[in-house]
Amino acid sequence: MNFKALIKNIFTNACIYFSIVTALYALIVLIVYVDDTEVLLDASRVLLFFVASILVAIANGIFKIKKLHGALRLFLHYIITIFAFYACLMLPISPPASTLTVGLVTFSVVYIIVAALVALFRARYKSKADVSGEYRSQFGK
Repeated sequence: MNFKALIKNIFTNACIYFSIVTALYALIVLIVYVDDTEVLLDASRVLLFFVASILVAIANGIFKIKKLHGALRLFLHYIITIFAFYACLMLPISPPASTLTVGLVTFSVVYIIVAALVALFRARYKSKADVSGEYRSQFGK
Protein backbone atom coordinates (compact mmCIF):
# COMPACT_ATOMS: atom_id res chain seq x y z
CA MET A 1 0.00 0.00 0.00
CA ASN A 2 1.46 3.35 -0.95
CA PHE A 3 1.63 6.35 1.36
CA LYS A 4 -1.24 8.26 -0.28
CA ALA A 5 -3.58 5.27 0.00
CA LEU A 6 -2.52 4.74 3.61
CA ILE A 7 -3.29 8.36 4.56
CA LYS A 8 -6.63 8.18 2.71
CA ASN A 9 -7.51 4.95 4.53
CA ILE A 10 -6.58 6.40 7.93
CA PHE A 11 -8.62 9.58 7.43
CA THR A 12 -11.60 7.68 6.01
CA ASN A 13 -11.64 5.40 9.04
CA ALA A 14 -11.08 8.37 11.38
CA CYS A 15 -14.09 10.16 9.90
CA ILE A 16 -16.23 7.05 10.39
CA TYR A 17 -15.07 6.69 14.00
CA PHE A 18 -15.63 10.41 14.62
CA SER A 19 -19.16 10.18 13.28
CA ILE A 20 -19.91 7.21 15.52
CA VAL A 21 -18.43 8.86 18.63
CA THR A 22 -20.24 12.12 17.96
CA ALA A 23 -23.54 10.30 17.39
CA LEU A 24 -23.07 8.33 20.62
CA TYR A 25 -22.34 11.56 22.48
CA ALA A 26 -25.49 13.15 21.03
CA LEU A 27 -27.52 10.07 21.99
CA ILE A 28 -26.20 10.18 25.56
CA VAL A 29 -27.06 13.89 25.78
CA LEU A 30 -30.59 13.15 24.55
CA ILE A 31 -31.06 10.31 27.04
CA VAL A 32 -29.65 12.17 30.04
CA TYR A 33 -31.19 15.50 28.95
CA VAL A 34 -29.37 18.18 30.81
CA ASP A 35 -29.76 21.84 29.90
CA ASP A 36 -27.87 22.62 26.67
CA THR A 37 -25.73 25.25 28.34
CA GLU A 38 -24.36 22.65 30.76
CA VAL A 39 -23.76 19.81 28.29
CA LEU A 40 -22.56 21.19 25.00
CA LEU A 41 -18.89 20.71 24.34
CA ASP A 42 -16.87 23.56 23.01
CA ALA A 43 -15.17 23.25 19.62
CA SER A 44 -11.80 22.23 21.08
CA ARG A 45 -13.32 19.27 22.92
CA VAL A 46 -15.19 18.11 19.82
CA LEU A 47 -11.90 18.41 17.95
CA LEU A 48 -10.38 16.09 20.56
CA PHE A 49 -12.96 13.48 19.50
CA PHE A 50 -11.50 13.77 15.99
CA VAL A 51 -7.91 13.53 17.25
CA ALA A 52 -8.83 10.41 19.21
CA SER A 53 -10.50 9.01 16.08
CA ILE A 54 -7.33 9.61 14.05
CA LEU A 55 -5.22 7.87 16.70
CA VAL A 56 -7.56 4.87 16.78
CA ALA A 57 -7.51 4.71 12.97
CA ILE A 58 -3.70 4.69 13.06
CA ALA A 59 -3.80 1.99 15.73
CA ASN A 60 -6.12 -0.10 13.58
CA GLY A 61 -3.78 0.42 10.63
CA ILE A 62 -1.04 -1.31 12.60
CA PHE A 63 -2.90 -4.60 12.16
CA LYS A 64 -2.24 -4.36 8.42
CA ILE A 65 1.54 -4.45 8.93
CA LYS A 66 2.19 -8.14 8.44
CA LYS A 67 5.93 -7.81 9.09
CA LEU A 68 5.27 -7.27 12.79
CA HIS A 69 4.53 -10.20 15.08
CA GLY A 70 0.86 -10.47 16.12
CA ALA A 71 1.57 -9.84 19.80
CA LEU A 72 3.60 -6.72 18.95
CA ARG A 73 0.79 -5.41 16.73
CA LEU A 74 -1.70 -5.97 19.55
CA PHE A 75 0.60 -4.28 22.10
CA LEU A 76 1.14 -1.24 19.83
CA HIS A 77 -2.59 -1.04 19.19
CA TYR A 78 -3.24 -1.09 22.94
CA ILE A 79 -0.63 1.59 23.64
CA ILE A 80 -2.00 3.94 20.97
CA THR A 81 -5.64 3.44 21.94
CA ILE A 82 -5.02 3.91 25.65
CA PHE A 83 -3.02 7.06 24.83
CA ALA A 84 -5.95 8.32 22.75
CA PHE A 85 -8.35 7.54 25.58
CA TYR A 86 -6.11 9.23 28.15
CA ALA A 87 -4.99 12.29 26.19
CA CYS A 88 -8.17 13.07 24.28
CA LEU A 89 -10.98 11.93 26.55
CA MET A 90 -9.80 11.67 30.16
CA LEU A 91 -7.19 14.42 30.48
CA PRO A 92 -9.41 17.29 29.22
CA ILE A 93 -11.99 16.66 31.95
CA SER A 94 -9.27 16.81 34.63
CA PRO A 95 -10.55 14.03 36.87
CA PRO A 96 -9.00 13.29 40.27
CA ALA A 97 -6.11 10.83 40.18
CA SER A 98 -8.21 8.00 41.58
CA THR A 99 -10.91 8.50 38.93
CA LEU A 100 -8.26 8.66 36.21
CA THR A 101 -6.73 5.42 37.44
CA VAL A 102 -10.11 3.70 37.58
CA GLY A 103 -10.84 4.94 34.06
CA LEU A 104 -7.55 3.62 32.67
CA VAL A 105 -7.91 0.28 34.46
CA THR A 106 -11.49 -0.08 33.25
CA PHE A 107 -10.39 0.73 29.71
CA SER A 108 -7.62 -1.87 29.97
CA VAL A 109 -9.96 -4.57 31.27
CA VAL A 110 -12.51 -3.89 28.53
CA TYR A 111 -9.70 -3.89 25.95
CA ILE A 112 -8.41 -7.26 27.18
CA ILE A 113 -11.91 -8.78 27.11
CA VAL A 114 -12.62 -7.51 23.60
CA ALA A 115 -9.17 -8.59 22.35
CA ALA A 116 -9.67 -12.07 23.82
CA LEU A 117 -13.11 -12.39 22.20
CA VAL A 118 -11.76 -11.25 18.83
CA ALA A 119 -8.85 -13.69 19.09
CA LEU A 120 -11.24 -16.50 20.01
CA PHE A 121 -13.56 -15.81 17.08
CA ARG A 122 -10.66 -15.40 14.65
CA ALA A 123 -9.10 -18.69 15.76
CA ARG A 124 -12.42 -20.47 15.46
CA TYR A 125 -13.08 -18.98 12.02
CA LYS A 126 -9.58 -19.86 10.84
CA SER A 127 -9.90 -23.46 12.07
CA LYS A 128 -13.23 -23.85 10.28
CA ALA A 129 -11.76 -22.37 7.09
CA ASP A 130 -8.83 -24.81 7.29
CA VAL A 131 -11.14 -27.83 7.78
CA SER A 132 -13.53 -26.89 5.00
CA GLY A 133 -10.80 -26.19 2.43
CA GLU A 134 -10.29 -28.53 -0.47
CA TYR A 135 -7.47 -31.01 -0.37
CA ARG A 136 -4.56 -30.06 -2.58
CA SER A 137 -1.71 -32.40 -3.08
CA GLN A 138 1.56 -31.02 -1.78
CA PHE A 139 3.55 -33.16 -4.17
CA GLY A 140 3.45 -33.14 -7.95
CA LYS A 141 2.47 -36.22 -9.95
